[in-house]
Amino acid sequence: MTDITVSPARIAASSQSEPITVRPIASLADWQRLMAGVPAPHLTQAHAYGEARRTNGWTPTRVAFEAGGRTVAIAQILEKRIAGMRLLSRVSRGPLFLDAAPPSETILAIYRALKRGWGRIGKGALVVAPSLESTPENLALMRAAGFRIHGEAGWVSAQVDLTRPEDEIIGSFQPNFRNKLRKCDKLDISLRVGNEPELVEWMIARHEENKRDKEFSAVDDRFLRVLRDASGNDFTILQAIHDGRPVAGISVIRYGLGAEYFVAWFGPDGRAINAGNYLLWQAIRYMKSQGVATLDLGGLDPNTGYSTFKRGLRPREYTLIGECIAFL
Repeated sequence: MTDITVSPARIAASSQSEPITVRPIASLADWQRLMAGVPAPHLTQAHAYGEARRTNGWTPTRVAFEAGGRTVAIAQILEKRIAGMRLLSRVSRGPLFLDAAPPSETILAIYRALKRGWGRIGKGALVVAPSLESTPENLALMRAAGFRIHGEAGWVSAQVDLTRPEDEIIGSFQPNFRNKLRKCDKLDISLRVGNEPELVEWMIARHEENKRDKEFSAVDDRFLRVLRDASGNDFTILQAIHDGRPVAGISVIRYGLGAEYFVAWFGPDGRAINAGNYLLWQAIRYMKSQGVATLDLGGLDPNTGYSTFKRGLRPREYTLIGECIAFL
């Protein structure tokens, strides 16, 4: 996660940084190569996520920001057009930086370049939810880049560090979460992992059922099918089976060094045997085996028991800057 401290003196000196040039990325291979080098990626910047957003009327444009002949950041920009005219552009949890701790003047220059290209009269409005943690210093940086802060707090989530040994990861969980995992070990629970069409359709059907029963809005079946097709083997379903029947399921999507816990369903029989704890632990183990460094838990809401469940992993919680707007 990029967390930059920017002093007023550093902001004032930012004009001395190397010029930023913007290069379009048309090749999937080029985008995936650059995404693989991002130390703190986000799902909403994944190529597959951009393709899935086409189902909502958005067109993804992907660019690299370069300084001194080197790519320093990438961004997936979603554009809304009517009759070929761009009316609105959005960047969700981006741009992504290729350095773990990029200089603040470089970050400022990138956001200014983004504003020049997509947030001026004749180019439509630009709304950015930055990949920067919500701190007074980062808010000052966005204002210095020419953005108006629409909401100081944005995406709230948490991440599990998968670079640690398994025993260290499980040892960091809250005792209650570990106790439930031990109970699962004594039950005849089997795991199915894959992304075959039949398994994906099962997960989609459970997701739609969940939305109806619990009356919440979320991505729809069209979005999920495109996301799966565009993700290929980076889209994974984990299904818990007990007494010969599926009782719970989750989907996890990989993007470079990161992965995100996306949609889930826990049936009453699954909840009775703590299948959610079982599946989340299995997702951690599976993603770690695939070389993933960080598992994002897909958002936190302090008012829900579901977030209390996720906090049982004792993840690193974070809050990003809210939406920032540029038009002139």
